[in-house]
Amino acid sequence: MLKHKTLCAAFLCVLVTSAAFCQTDPNPPANVYNNYNYTSFSLPKGTGTLDVMNNHDVVAGSYLPTTPSTTPWGYLRYPGGKVELFTVPNAVSLNVHAINDRGEVLGTYTTNGNNIQGFLRHPDGKITTFADAGATGVTIATGLNNEGNVFGVLSENGHSSPFLRYPDGQYLTFSIPGAPADPNIFTQNINDRGVALGVFFCANSVGGVCAFYGKPGGKITTFSYPPNGLGTFQINNRDQIGGFVLLNPTGADFFLRDPDGKMVFFGLNKIKNINSIEDDMLSINDEGEAISAYSILYEPSPQFPGGAFFTYDFVRSPEGKISSYDPPSKPGTLIGTVINNRGVIAGRLNTFDGGFFLLTPKHPHCEW
Repeated sequence: MLKHKTLCAAFLCVLVTSAAFCQTDPNPPANVYNNYNYTSFSLPKGTGTLDVMNNHDVVAGSYLPTTPSTTPWGYLRYPGGKVELFTVPNAVSLNVHAINDRGEVLGTYTTNGNNIQGFLRHPDGKITTFADAGATGVTIATGLNNEGNVFGVLSENGHSSPFLRYPDGQYLTFSIPGAPADPNIFTQNINDRGVALGVFFCANSVGGVCAFYGKPGGKITTFSYPPNGLGTFQINNRDQIGGFVLLNPTGADFFLRDPDGKMVFFGLNKIKNINSIEDDMLSINDEGEAISAYSILYEPSPQFPGGAFFTYDFVRSPEGKISSYDPPSKPGTLIGTVINNRGVIAGRLNTFDGGFFLLTPKHPHCEW
C-alpha cells in the first residue's frame, strides 16, 4: 500500500496548518494498539518492501542491498527473526506477489530480453520459472493457494487470458463470460477452494470496470457496481470479496461482498470531513477482518485556522467496528499491507530509516 503519512502529529500540523502547535482530530477512531504485541525489523544491509504474509507469520517481499548491485533479490523473514534472501537466475527485476502456508513464494521477474515471466520459490530454496505465454509473451503470476495452484494472466500477440497453473506444470486458460474479445484483465488471488478473483474493463459498467470470480475451467461469475464503478483486491476462503466502490458524485468506500452477492459497505463516506479512502489496497482474512486507510481533511476554521489533515490506517472487525492501530503517541507511524487469519497485521514503518512491523494480537484467533 503506497501512502504518504506524516511521521508524527506535530510534523503533520506544521506541514498542513503552518501552526506552531499541534492540533488533534476531534473525531478519531477508537485505538486498539494496546491489544497487540509490537515487533519491528529491518533487512540486513539493505531496504525493500513487505508484500505478503502467510498464516505462520512468515513475511516476504523484495530486497534492495545498500551496496549497489545489478542482482534483484527477494526475501523471507521468519517469526524468530531469521531472514533468507533469494534471487532468480537471469532476472533484472523481481516482484513478490504471494506466499502460501507451505512456504512457497510466487512472483514475476523480468529477463535480460525484457520478457516478464513467473517464478515459484520452493521451501528448500529451489526456484522454478515458467513462461506459460511463450518465450516472447508475458506471464504475470499473482495468486497462489495452499494446494500449490498458481493464478495469473497471459498476454501474447495482443491477446490476454487468465490462467491456472497446476503444481505439475500443466496449465489451462479460460475466458470470462460477456467480456470483450481482448479485455484488459488484472488477476488477483486464488483461495484454497480454487476460486480465483480478478477485474477487467467492460462496456456494461458505468465505471468501466467489472469483477470476475469462480473456478477456472468451471463457473465464472461477473459483477459490477453500476452507479459509478468498483475495484476488487482479494477473495478469502469463505468466498468473501473485498474491494472499493466509487460513489456519486465524489468519494469512495470499501466493501465486502458475500457469496450470495450482498455487498456490505464500511460506511467511511459517512464520516464527517472525509477526504478520501486509500483505494490502492485492502487486505481481508478468513475471519472477515480487513485493513486499509482513510483520510480526513478539515477546512480552515476557528479550531483549525490553517486547516488540518489526518490519515488513519485501520482494522475493521467482522462486526463492522473501525479502529486505528497506530501507537497513540505516534500517529501515522504504521502503514499496514496485509492481515492474516491469526489477525496479525504486517506492513512498513513510516520513518526516515524505514523498516517493517508486525502487530500480533495478544489473544490470536487460532493457532496454525
